[in-house]
Amino acid sequence: MAFSETSNRTLLNDVGECVGNLTRRNHPTSDPMGCYNLNNNDTLNGLSNLNFPDPYKDRDENLMDPALCIIHCADYLFKYAALRRGKECRCGTETGLLGYIRYDDTFCNLSCIGNSSYKCGGENVYTIYEVGSGLSSHNKFIPNITVNDKLKVVKNLEKDSRYMGCIKDSPYCNQRSLNGTLKELPNMTVENCIRICREGNFEIIGLEIGSQCFCAHDFNSSTNLDKSDCSTSCEGNSSQICGGPLALSIYNASEDKITSGTKDNNLSIGAIIGIILGIIAIVFVVGLIYKFTNWLNCFRNNQLNNNNNNRNQYNTDHEQMF
Repeated sequence: MAFSETSNRTLLNDVGECVGNLTRRNHPTSDPMGCYNLNNNDTLNGLSNLNFPDPYKDRDENLMDPALCIIHCADYLFKYAALRRGKECRCGTETGLLGYIRYDDTFCNLSCIGNSSYKCGGENVYTIYEVGSGLSSHNKFIPNITVNDKLKVVKNLEKDSRYMGCIKDSPYCNQRSLNGTLKELPNMTVENCIRICREGNFEIIGLEIGSQCFCAHDFNSSTNLDKSDCSTSCEGNSSQICGGPLALSIYNASEDKITSGTKDNNLSIGAIIGIILGIIAIVFVVGLIYKFTNWLNCFRNNQLNNNNNNRNQYNTDHEQMF
């Protein structure tokens, strides 16, 4: 039986509620900054600078709206979210608007393909949102993490033996990609979700939008997404990824190995200290063995010399007697 537990946060509405045949969507919490067009060099190229797909498009190409774009840009700590052609999303840093000039808002006249209540730019102009205020209920859960640290986490996902990939989730009611247990926690981590799903004897877990945990017995691997689509840090552990908007981070709940974050090639400070102490101990033992060996050799040599001296003295005494 599926069940849900909602938290006090405001980003996610009740996950069981539907609007028409779609799960309830998020909405921007501020008006856009305006309509902008390229004037000089393209400075809304933040995603391409991270070697991610640019522009970002939703996997079904019929869901893009301001909230989806804002969340994706916020997850990678960009300042601006830009929408164009009704379905394209791009991201910019603090200098993201330097190459653009503002146009009259009427130029941004294309409705968002995922929600016709909002405008998503025009053919060659962008509707710009400031990420910090565009979806404030999401941003207050953005972890205190640098872009480089976030990229390191995403890059190292495959090093976790439990990780099985990033897949798309269905936006349609009663057709979610993992349809076993569903639970939402404000302190969600990979380990918390594994525990929840193991209690229900499920083998597969999926984490979405930072706090949602889905359980299932199997999943459709043909719905794989680019790993950058699973972009939201887990609310309970910023060094882990818990899916993204309508994107699921899939893990094997049967895997016995439970870690507290992604693996890394770099050794921890504790491991380094342990290695150093181990080397010191080995050197100390080798030194003791060396000293003992020298002492034993000296002892044997002294014994041999004493025996030789005694033998020589005996021979001398024996000769004097005759």
